[in-house]
Amino acid sequence: MISYINKILDKKSSRINEIIKEKTSGKKVLGWLCTYTPEELVHAAGIIPYRIFKGGEEEPTTTADTYLQRNLCPFARACMGYALMGYYDFLDGVASTHTCDAIHRLPYVWEKYVKKPFFFQLDLPRVFEGGALNYFKKEVIRFKGALEQFSGNKITDDKLTNSIKIYNKTRSLLKRIYELRKADEPSISGTDSVKIVQAAMTLEREPYNELLIELKDKLEKNSHGLKKGPRILFTGSI
Repeated sequence: MISYINKILDKKSSRINEIIKEKTSGKKVLGWLCTYTPEELVHAAGIIPYRIFKGGEEEPTTTADTYLQRNLCPFARACMGYALMGYYDFLDGVASTHTCDAIHRLPYVWEKYVKKPFFFQLDLPRVFEGGALNYFKKEVIRFKGALEQFSGNKITDDKLTNSIKIYNKTRSLLKRIYELRKADEPSISGTDSVKIVQAAMTLEREPYNELLIELKDKLEKNSHGLKKGPRILFTGSI
Protein backbone atom coordinates (compact mmCIF):
# COMPACT_ATOMS: atom_id res chain seq x y z
CA MET A 1 0.00 0.00 0.00
CA ILE A 2 2.74 2.43 0.98
CA SER A 3 4.51 1.90 -2.34
CA TYR A 4 1.42 3.05 -4.29
CA ILE A 5 1.13 6.18 -2.18
CA ASN A 6 4.87 6.86 -2.44
CA LYS A 7 4.72 6.65 -6.24
CA ILE A 8 2.41 9.64 -6.21
CA LEU A 9 4.35 11.53 -3.54
CA ASP A 10 7.68 10.93 -5.31
CA LYS A 11 6.21 12.49 -8.45
CA LYS A 12 5.03 15.44 -6.39
CA SER A 13 8.46 16.03 -4.85
CA SER A 14 10.12 16.15 -8.29
CA ARG A 15 7.37 18.13 -10.00
CA ILE A 16 9.09 21.53 -10.06
CA ASN A 17 12.14 20.06 -11.79
CA GLU A 18 9.84 18.40 -14.35
CA ILE A 19 8.07 21.70 -14.96
CA ILE A 20 11.35 23.56 -15.50
CA LYS A 21 12.25 21.00 -18.18
CA GLU A 22 8.83 21.37 -19.83
CA LYS A 23 9.30 25.13 -19.98
CA THR A 24 12.22 24.66 -22.37
CA SER A 25 9.70 23.61 -25.03
CA GLY A 26 7.86 26.91 -24.65
CA LYS A 27 5.15 25.86 -22.19
CA LYS A 28 3.94 28.44 -19.72
CA VAL A 29 3.19 27.80 -16.04
CA LEU A 30 0.38 29.47 -14.14
CA GLY A 31 0.31 29.50 -10.35
CA TRP A 32 -3.16 29.54 -8.83
CA LEU A 33 -4.18 30.47 -5.30
CA CYS A 34 -7.67 29.14 -4.64
CA THR A 35 -9.70 26.01 -5.36
CA TYR A 36 -12.34 28.15 -7.09
CA THR A 37 -9.87 28.72 -9.95
CA PRO A 38 -11.18 26.85 -13.04
CA GLU A 39 -8.16 24.66 -13.75
CA GLU A 40 -9.92 23.15 -16.75
CA LEU A 41 -9.55 26.42 -18.66
CA VAL A 42 -5.86 26.64 -17.80
CA HIS A 43 -5.32 23.03 -18.93
CA ALA A 44 -7.30 23.57 -22.15
CA ALA A 45 -5.08 26.55 -22.98
CA GLY A 46 -2.01 24.31 -22.90
CA ILE A 47 -0.73 26.02 -19.76
CA ILE A 48 0.66 24.06 -16.81
CA PRO A 49 -1.41 24.81 -13.67
CA TYR A 50 0.43 24.74 -10.33
CA ARG A 51 -1.22 25.29 -6.95
CA ILE A 52 0.47 27.86 -4.69
CA PHE A 53 0.08 26.43 -1.21
CA LYS A 54 3.50 25.79 0.31
CA GLY A 55 3.74 26.79 3.97
CA GLY A 56 4.71 25.64 7.44
CA GLU A 57 8.08 27.42 7.70
CA GLU A 58 8.90 30.57 9.65
CA GLU A 59 11.37 32.30 7.34
CA PRO A 60 9.00 32.94 4.37
CA THR A 61 6.32 34.29 6.69
CA THR A 62 8.67 36.75 8.38
CA THR A 63 10.17 37.70 5.00
CA ALA A 64 6.73 38.83 3.87
CA ASP A 65 6.22 40.97 6.98
CA THR A 66 8.01 43.85 5.25
CA TYR A 67 5.26 43.92 2.62
CA LEU A 68 2.20 42.62 4.49
CA GLN A 69 0.88 43.42 7.96
CA ARG A 70 1.79 40.86 10.61
CA ASN A 71 -1.79 40.20 11.67
CA LEU A 72 -2.63 38.98 8.17
CA CYS A 73 -3.30 35.27 7.56
CA PRO A 74 0.04 33.38 7.89
CA PHE A 75 -0.80 31.33 4.80
CA ALA A 76 -1.05 34.45 2.63
CA ARG A 77 2.16 35.79 4.14
CA ALA A 78 3.92 32.47 3.48
CA CYS A 79 2.82 32.53 -0.18
CA MET A 80 4.25 36.03 -0.54
CA GLY A 81 7.41 35.15 1.37
CA TYR A 82 8.22 32.14 -0.80
CA ALA A 83 7.70 34.30 -3.88
CA LEU A 84 10.08 36.96 -2.56
CA MET A 85 12.66 34.25 -1.79
CA GLY A 86 12.52 32.95 -5.38
CA TYR A 87 10.75 29.65 -4.73
CA TYR A 88 8.13 30.43 -7.38
CA ASP A 89 10.51 31.83 -10.00
CA PHE A 90 9.44 29.06 -12.40
CA LEU A 91 5.93 30.53 -12.60
CA ASP A 92 5.04 32.75 -15.56
CA GLY A 93 1.95 34.17 -13.94
CA VAL A 94 -0.52 34.01 -11.07
CA ALA A 95 -4.31 33.67 -11.01
CA SER A 96 -6.66 33.90 -8.09
CA THR A 97 -10.33 34.33 -7.26
CA HIS A 98 -12.14 36.59 -4.84
CA THR A 99 -12.17 34.44 -1.71
CA CYS A 100 -10.96 35.77 1.63
CA ASP A 101 -9.68 39.36 1.69
CA ALA A 102 -6.07 38.25 2.25
CA ILE A 103 -5.89 35.97 -0.79
CA HIS A 104 -7.98 38.37 -2.87
CA ARG A 105 -5.45 41.18 -2.35
CA LEU A 106 -2.30 39.06 -2.39
CA PRO A 107 -1.84 39.00 -6.21
CA TYR A 108 -1.85 42.81 -6.30
CA VAL A 109 1.04 42.95 -3.83
CA TRP A 110 2.76 40.07 -5.65
CA GLU A 111 2.41 41.90 -8.97
CA LYS A 112 4.04 45.02 -7.55
CA TYR A 113 7.04 43.38 -5.86
CA VAL A 114 7.52 40.07 -7.70
CA LYS A 115 7.38 40.82 -11.39
CA LYS A 116 5.53 38.34 -13.59
CA PRO A 117 4.11 38.83 -17.11
CA PHE A 118 0.60 37.65 -16.21
CA PHE A 119 -1.77 38.28 -13.30
CA PHE A 120 -5.49 37.61 -13.24
CA GLN A 121 -8.17 38.09 -10.62
CA LEU A 122 -11.42 36.18 -11.20
CA ASP A 123 -14.32 37.87 -9.43
CA LEU A 124 -16.59 35.31 -7.81
CA PRO A 125 -20.21 36.07 -6.86
CA ARG A 126 -21.49 34.69 -3.57
CA VAL A 127 -25.16 34.43 -4.53
CA PHE A 128 -27.06 32.63 -7.29
CA GLU A 129 -30.01 35.01 -7.58
CA GLY A 130 -30.59 37.77 -10.08
CA GLY A 131 -27.75 38.45 -12.47
CA ALA A 132 -25.06 36.60 -10.48
CA LEU A 133 -24.87 33.59 -12.80
CA ASN A 134 -24.65 35.77 -15.90
CA TYR A 135 -21.98 37.89 -14.22
CA PHE A 136 -19.92 34.82 -13.35
CA LYS A 137 -20.28 33.55 -16.92
CA LYS A 138 -18.83 36.82 -18.17
CA GLU A 139 -15.96 36.52 -15.69
CA VAL A 140 -15.13 33.01 -16.90
CA ILE A 141 -15.22 34.20 -20.53
CA ARG A 142 -12.92 37.07 -19.57
CA PHE A 143 -10.52 34.57 -17.96
CA LYS A 144 -10.68 32.39 -21.08
CA GLY A 145 -9.72 35.34 -23.28
CA ALA A 146 -6.84 36.32 -21.00
CA LEU A 147 -5.49 32.76 -21.01
CA GLU A 148 -5.67 32.56 -24.80
CA GLN A 149 -3.75 35.80 -25.15
CA PHE A 150 -1.20 34.73 -22.53
CA SER A 151 -0.60 31.27 -24.03
CA GLY A 152 -1.10 32.04 -27.70
CA ASN A 153 -3.43 29.02 -27.88
CA LYS A 154 -7.12 28.97 -28.75
CA ILE A 155 -9.35 27.24 -26.19
CA THR A 156 -11.71 25.30 -28.44
CA ASP A 157 -14.87 23.52 -27.32
CA ASP A 158 -13.19 20.16 -27.95
CA LYS A 159 -10.14 21.08 -25.86
CA LEU A 160 -12.28 22.34 -23.01
CA THR A 161 -14.55 19.29 -23.10
CA ASN A 162 -11.51 17.02 -22.93
CA SER A 163 -10.05 18.97 -20.00
CA ILE A 164 -13.35 18.83 -18.13
CA LYS A 165 -13.46 15.04 -18.60
CA ILE A 166 -9.91 14.67 -17.27
CA TYR A 167 -10.57 16.80 -14.18
CA ASN A 168 -13.93 15.16 -13.51
CA LYS A 169 -12.14 11.80 -13.60
CA THR A 170 -9.87 13.03 -10.81
CA ARG A 171 -12.88 14.13 -8.79
CA SER A 172 -14.64 10.79 -9.16
CA LEU A 173 -11.49 8.86 -8.17
CA LEU A 174 -10.88 11.03 -5.10
CA LYS A 175 -14.55 10.73 -4.16
CA ARG A 176 -14.22 6.94 -4.23
CA ILE A 177 -11.16 7.12 -1.96
CA TYR A 178 -13.14 9.36 0.39
CA GLU A 179 -15.89 6.71 0.45
CA LEU A 180 -13.35 4.06 1.46
CA ARG A 181 -12.32 6.32 4.34
CA LYS A 182 -15.79 5.88 5.87
CA ALA A 183 -15.06 2.30 6.94
CA ASP A 184 -14.46 1.64 10.65
CA GLU A 185 -11.01 0.37 9.67
CA PRO A 186 -10.15 2.52 6.61
CA SER A 187 -7.57 1.42 4.07
CA ILE A 188 -5.85 4.81 4.01
CA SER A 189 -5.19 7.38 6.73
CA GLY A 190 -6.45 10.95 6.73
CA THR A 191 -2.87 12.23 6.53
CA ASP A 192 -2.11 10.20 3.41
CA SER A 193 -5.43 11.23 1.88
CA VAL A 194 -4.53 14.90 2.27
CA LYS A 195 -1.12 14.30 0.67
CA ILE A 196 -2.78 12.58 -2.28
CA VAL A 197 -5.13 15.53 -2.79
CA GLN A 198 -2.22 17.98 -2.57
CA ALA A 199 -0.42 16.03 -5.28
CA ALA A 200 -3.41 16.49 -7.59
CA MET A 201 -2.92 20.25 -7.38
CA THR A 202 0.59 20.17 -8.85
CA LEU A 203 1.04 17.03 -10.95
CA GLU A 204 0.24 16.63 -14.63
CA ARG A 205 -3.34 15.48 -14.44
CA GLU A 206 -3.50 12.58 -16.93
CA PRO A 207 -0.64 10.49 -15.47
CA TYR A 208 -1.83 11.44 -11.98
CA ASN A 209 -5.20 9.89 -12.77
CA GLU A 210 -3.50 6.67 -13.82
CA LEU A 211 -1.60 6.52 -10.53
CA LEU A 212 -4.81 7.28 -8.66
CA ILE A 213 -6.59 4.39 -10.39
CA GLU A 214 -3.82 2.04 -9.25
CA LEU A 215 -4.11 3.31 -5.69
CA LYS A 216 -7.92 3.09 -5.66
CA ASP A 217 -7.86 -0.49 -6.96
CA LYS A 218 -5.32 -1.46 -4.31
CA LEU A 219 -7.34 0.20 -1.53
CA GLU A 220 -10.51 -1.60 -2.62
CA LYS A 221 -8.75 -4.96 -2.43
CA ASN A 222 -6.99 -4.27 0.86
CA SER A 223 -8.54 -6.32 3.67
CA HIS A 224 -6.21 -5.02 6.40
CA GLY A 225 -7.20 -1.48 7.26
CA LEU A 226 -6.10 0.84 10.02
CA LYS A 227 -7.15 0.06 13.57
CA LYS A 228 -10.51 1.47 14.59
CA GLY A 229 -10.21 4.54 16.79
CA PRO A 230 -11.62 7.99 17.49
CA ARG A 231 -11.62 10.41 14.57
CA ILE A 232 -10.62 14.00 15.29
CA LEU A 233 -11.48 16.87 12.95
CA PHE A 234 -8.89 19.64 12.72
CA THR A 235 -10.24 23.01 11.57
CA GLY A 236 -8.80 26.44 10.99
CA SER A 237 -6.28 25.56 8.27
CA ILE A 238 -6.55 26.10 4.53
